Amino acid sequence: MARRLNTQFVVLLGGSLFLGAVVIIGVIAIRNYAEKDPVKLERSAAEAEKQNNLQAAEFLYIRAAGESARRRRPGADALFLHAGDLAMMLSAATTDPTQAAKYYDEAKLQWRLALTENPQNLAAQRQLIDEQYKFVEFVPSVGNWTSMEDIATKYIKIDPKY
Repeated sequence: MARRLNTQFVVLLGGSLFLGAVVIIGVIAIRNYAEKDPVKLERSAAEAEKQNNLQAAEFLYIRAAGESARRRRPGADALFLHAGDLAMMLSAATTDPTQAAKYYDEAKLQWRLALTENPQNLAAQRQLIDEQYKFVEFVPSVGNWTSMEDIATKYIKIDPKY
């Protein structure tokens, strides 16, 4: 009788653990899918921006842009552009030079990603040209001027009026 009780106990315990694991994996999968919805991420980012929580807004816009790009959703370039603008605002607002440099590099990365999604995005191209020009003025060198010329040439191909 003790052997049968132990066997039943082990079967019930194993079944309970298996069922618990399935439920936990299901909950994680549902949360993971919900957290990757670009529309929800964009709404959350806009809400965080309205509440003047720029760090959270930047993070959420970057995630929304990444998910939109991964799903080939139109407008991903605008999300990257906005995330870059927020990162630049955070860079200007912080007093820590290391954090400011991190946000500055993040802003330039987001603008480049906007151009990867849409090479015709004039706003992103303009932001990159402006920042490259500031950098060249600060650290003039042949390499920096060459980089500036390359960026400007790409911009002129996009918008000949420039």
